Amino acid sequence: MEPVTITLGFEARINLVSVLDAQQGNLGQLRLLTRIAHKIELSEDQKTAIGYVVVPHPSGAQLPAWNRNADLPAKAVNLSWEEAQKLAEVLENCPYFKRADLSWIEPILTGFNRVK
Repeated sequence: MEPVTITLGFEARINLVSVLDAQQGNLGQLRLLTRIAHKIELSEDQKTAIGYVVVPHPSGAQLPAWNRNADLPAKAVNLSWEEAQKLAEVLENCPYFKRADLSWIEPILTGFNRVK
C-alpha cells in the first residue's frame, strides 16, 4: 500500500498526540502509536511560539493549553499505510470525543479516505 499524507493544523496535532498518549495496548501497538506521535507532535520551538503548557487537572490528567490567538502553519505529515490505518482506527474507536471534536477529526479521516 502507498504512504498517506495528511495536512494538520497545530491544534489537530496537539489533540491527536493527546489521544495517542491515552491509548493502551500491547508493546507492538504502543511502538506504532509512538512512531505516529513523533511524526505529529510539535517541536519545542513551535510549542514556545504558541505558548504551549501542560496544565494539571484535578483528576490527575495533564491537559494541553496554548494561546488561542497563536497560529502556526499547517504541517504535511507522511504516514505509512500501517500508521494511517492505525490512526484511523484509534480515531474511529476513541470513546472520549465530544461533538465539538468533529471539527478537527473529520478532515483527518476524509484525508485518509477512510483508510481501512
